[in-house]
Amino acid sequence: MTALAGELKLQIDDVVVLHNSNKLSLLLMPCGVCARIAPEGQEVAALEVELALRLAGTGSPVAALAPEVEPRVYQRDDFAITFWTYYETVTADPDFPGAYADALYRLHTGTPRRRHGRRSSRQLHQ
Repeated sequence: MTALAGELKLQIDDVVVLHNSNKLSLLLMPCGVCARIAPEGQEVAALEVELALRLAGTGSPVAALAPEVEPRVYQRDDFAITFWTYYETVTADPDFPGAYADALYRLHTGTPRRRHGRRSSRQLHQ
């Protein structure tokens, strides 16, 4: 990770594990970028990157890819790595249900659809 970060000019002095399951999510400090790491061949990283770019283009409320690096999947040592903007966890305000419903609506209106309202994997890959 440090070699790739150096190539990408990301300053890393510390790493915080955010999530460790089938994918590893790391907060890279002090640059503040979130790295998602998955074993190569078991990831859907390319689809995640494509969807994030498409949905952001429609104004949908999605996590942004890190602007510090090119938005793509990086391959290193049999792992697929993507870099994302890190968002601090916030305490929900009293209007959270309404805000959540609005965000969900905007996300669904930005998602490609096929004839009967279901997403088509073919549409997502076009």
